[in-house]
Amino acid sequence: MKNNYINDVLKLYSNFVFFLDMTIKNVELVLDGDAKIAENISYDDFCDLFKNHFNLNNESRDKMKRFIDQLNIGDNNIFTFEVKYDNVDGEKIPMVVKGKRVEETKAIISLSTDLSARNKDYDELTKTMTTETLQPYIKNAIQQSIPFILVLLDIDHFADFNHKYGNILGDVLLVETAASIKKIIKANGYVARESSDRFLIMLFVDDDYDIIHDACSNLRYSVMDLTNHNVKQANITTTLGIASFPKDGDNYDILYKKAYLGLQRGKLKGRNCFIIYREEKCGSADNFVLPETNFEYSSNLVTNFNIVAGVYEIINRKGSREANINDALSLIGTYFLLDRINFFVLDPEKGEIIKIYSWHAPLVPARKLKPNQSHIEPWHKSYNNLGMVKIVQVDSNKDLPIYNILKEDDVSSLLAIDLFYTDIEVGLLRFEMANSNRFWNQSDISTLNLISKLFSTFIYKQYEAEKFERDLSYDRLTNVYNYSKWFDVVYDYLYTNKTDEYSMIHFNFANFVHLADVLGIEAANNALEYTADALRKYSTDEIFARLSEDIFIVFSPSTDENYLEEYIKNISNYILENYKYGYHYKLHAGICIHDSSDTLNQTIDKANITRKNALANDKLLLFFTDDFYERQKIINELERHQNDAMKNGEFKLYLQPKIDTLTNKIAGAEALTRWKYNNEKMVYPDMFIPLFEKNGFIKELDLHVFENVCKFQKDVIDSGYEPVTISVNLSMYQNNFDEYLFKINEIKDKYNIPAKYLEIEITESTFVKNIAAVNELMKNLHENGYKISMDDFGTGYSNLSSLASFDFDTIKLDKNFCSDKEKEKERIILQFVVKLAKSLDINVLCEGVETKELVDFLKDIGCTLIQGYYFDKPMPAEDLKEKYLKN
Repeated sequence: MKNNYINDVLKLYSNFVFFLDMTIKNVELVLDGDAKIAENISYDDFCDLFKNHFNLNNESRDKMKRFIDQLNIGDNNIFTFEVKYDNVDGEKIPMVVKGKRVEETKAIISLSTDLSARNKDYDELTKTMTTETLQPYIKNAIQQSIPFILVLLDIDHFADFNHKYGNILGDVLLVETAASIKKIIKANGYVARESSDRFLIMLFVDDDYDIIHDACSNLRYSVMDLTNHNVKQANITTTLGIASFPKDGDNYDILYKKAYLGLQRGKLKGRNCFIIYREEKCGSADNFVLPETNFEYSSNLVTNFNIVAGVYEIINRKGSREANINDALSLIGTYFLLDRINFFVLDPEKGEIIKIYSWHAPLVPARKLKPNQSHIEPWHKSYNNLGMVKIVQVDSNKDLPIYNILKEDDVSSLLAIDLFYTDIEVGLLRFEMANSNRFWNQSDISTLNLISKLFSTFIYKQYEAEKFERDLSYDRLTNVYNYSKWFDVVYDYLYTNKTDEYSMIHFNFANFVHLADVLGIEAANNALEYTADALRKYSTDEIFARLSEDIFIVFSPSTDENYLEEYIKNISNYILENYKYGYHYKLHAGICIHDSSDTLNQTIDKANITRKNALANDKLLLFFTDDFYERQKIINELERHQNDAMKNGEFKLYLQPKIDTLTNKIAGAEALTRWKYNNEKMVYPDMFIPLFEKNGFIKELDLHVFENVCKFQKDVIDSGYEPVTISVNLSMYQNNFDEYLFKINEIKDKYNIPAKYLEIEITESTFVKNIAAVNELMKNLHENGYKISMDDFGTGYSNLSSLASFDFDTIKLDKNFCSDKEKEKERIILQFVVKLAKSLDINVLCEGVETKELVDFLKDIGCTLIQGYYFDKPMPAEDLKEKYLKN
């Protein structure tokens, strides 16, 4: 038989297959399933074999003779038709005949019939004999003295399997077990389903121990191999009991008893074995009475309703999703007698193929399909208005956009269903026949459509669950771990590797929030995405996450300072070189090499503290030192105490006088604050102002200082002294100017202070951040009688145009702006700014002045308002009152 015949047999596989040579009228080979039952016989001999095999009468024998005599296959396509033959009892036996020409004068013919439909001699589920059907064959072999063995094969722990995986999959296991046994015995015996999970096998072998041993080993291992195909949930094992004729007896009853005793001995031994009967091992069969067997022939695979229920049960059970889907496809394919099923899963958001599940019948060649996005559009064009493609014969549908795809995939008949969950496409289910036609009846279509809806719901719910898990574990913007997931992964790493050697890195960018305001949210998001790309590029064993905004954390198993420094430099340079705004995003990192006396959380905290110090000191990276930790402990304590401090009046009002050098008298004062912690220890602004700016408490402090100033001014007025205007700082972190104005007016009115004695200092970073809003605030402040000064003019973003754009009463020059007075150009610029401001009726004040030389210089260029240590340091408000206002 030629090799291409084998391929065609696999495609045409059915119960009964034969190969014809129409020129010499010869049947080359006859198969029943996998069993060879004849070869190289004449047409007449074949027809006799056909008659006897199916228990037919002579008329049906002659009908087959006429069919093969007149056979003339016109092309290479498979033909299919139904025919009925008469058996000796006068019953009509329906058969499906399929045929295909394989060479010019040679053909393959297959006959399939549902044996259970015509009598009760065959098990409905497994299509094997019943024990009543098998017994005459056994008795006939005894009469003719033909050696054989009688085998009882029991599936181990079948009840537990059925309970755990369900009756549907239990039936699949029985069907696969029966098919596996048939494959081993072929034409050398018979098999019957003897009870729910037990098979009775008659196998023709000589009475030789080695031969019997090998035959039983093959039977046992064939069932164990089921785990390599369709039944993947558990290891399937069997126990066999064997009796042989003629050695163990000369009648069916005694042989059966001895096989049964061998089976029981195998179970006592621990199962998963076979026992060849020996009286000394298994006991005597002379007076042994067999227990009654109650066998229910019903099967769960009898209605479409049950197949839908079975699929639902399988895909929704606990355990591996992969295994569940594969088992469900196996059940569907077995039930509907399909050749293949291909299940394409799509990404609901992108519409891309992300997974393909495939099943194929045991004797049908596998076709390993790969995701191909170019196939999606042809499928969309091929669906009917119900979202289906139904093809009886692919070759008759050459105009379909998917025709070439199906030919390439070796599909001859197809039912395909587009899977939707509500209006979201989630996949495609292809139910296929390989190189044979199939008429898809409406009942099967409806059932498969319902099953497809189960898969749609299952896949989408799984997608939602995985998306939820991603959202819980990953940062949505950068797709790196979030802190919770990162911590779990790091903890597992440390637990698994039992190591104490690692480093922790915290890093972020300077002025990230401000840059987001200036460059836009999209630019900031892009910076974070480039940061994640850099981490993925330069990390080897590092584990990293985005904590919040621009803060990232990295676990590294390295403790090499040079390596860690190079790692951070690579990330910083990657952003600088690859991102168009990279030069704006200056990275600052804190690195802590783990101390074995610390916990994981302590190491994380130390890295974070070091990052803050790197940021404060404008360093690319710093390694942890104990000084950082002590300072941070102080800051943490201050933060914990801030609210109580305000309630307890610990924030003290300090004032620094502003002197008019023309009169050498006080012209005003600037309000400052000092923190007398627990009213004992003085804490200076460089410790707490950056903290309050970061945590937002600065907004509360602004109003608190303003109220302290109003209290002081009331005390001055009540004392009969003439007040001077006191300036109060407006933090750049005040973001609700309407609310701020309402509150300061409320405080001012509470103490009945004229607004002319109050000045609001606005830093340039505040108005650069939000020009329109600040302009509106300044307009409202002036309308309410307040004076306004611009702090730190000339140190950052401010320029001369701001003098014309904003309605300031005073501009304050930082001492650094005046420090280059010895240089001619700087002197000319400074002199010009002072003159320009005065011509615009804007007062000019220079702060931070500490020397007489600078005082004289400023007087010479027309700047007569001075603030600085040359005249006085900031002092408690009461001291200023006594020193400057009392007289």
